[in-house]
Amino acid sequence: MGAIAAFELGGETFALGRVIEAIPSVRVDLERVVPVDGGVLPYVWVRGDSADEFGRVAAEIDGIANARRVESFEDVTLYRLRWDPTMDQFITTIIDADGTVLEASGDVRGWRFELRFSERENLATFQTLCNERDIDVSVVKVHSLHELSEETYGLTAAQRETLTTAYHAGYFAEPRETTTEELARHFDVSSRALSGRIRRGTGRLLASTLVAHPDAEADGPTSSPRSGD
Repeated sequence: MGAIAAFELGGETFALGRVIEAIPSVRVDLERVVPVDGGVLPYVWVRGDSADEFGRVAAEIDGIANARRVESFEDVTLYRLRWDPTMDQFITTIIDADGTVLEASGDVRGWRFELRFSERENLATFQTLCNERDIDVSVVKVHSLHELSEETYGLTAAQRETLTTAYHAGYFAEPRETTTEELARHFDVSSRALSGRIRRGTGRLLASTLVAHPDAEADGPTSSPRSGD
């Protein structure tokens, strides 16, 4: 049976942590589902006044082969990274244990990773390798893949991606840091379609978390025949 484990990690043992040491004012969030495959962790969101410096500094850090800016929303910038896992022991350890990064975020205080392993034995291998390689990780939480499947909150893939992107771009911040129009351009849809997707996704999220009755959404304004959007 597979497992999902959350770990805390000191920044000095991870390449992106060393970038943050050089630019302590930024916060970095990896995309929700980022496979460790062929040494590539494709996209990261960088938030802070010095976000534009991230690409230059990252390119000088061992383990990161290239950092290319994709687009920006106010004070948050999306970068695409190419990694050299042979130069980053933590990434190498994830690959050696056949793990997948589900979520990660970090700032000057350290990093938190959520990793998925197809078998419990792979999780044990990861922990053993970390000990052997002097990688100081602390286990925060371990749960099963079945438990993770129950945490989708009824969201479609499009709704989850849209809400996650909107959150990282500051759409829900006060004051708002991006607009519906900017997000619509990012997803190549109309502003009306983007707004509807956010409303439906938010409605499903609320119905699955704050509303006691599991079928509450069917009676509310979030019901829609376009269930895949």
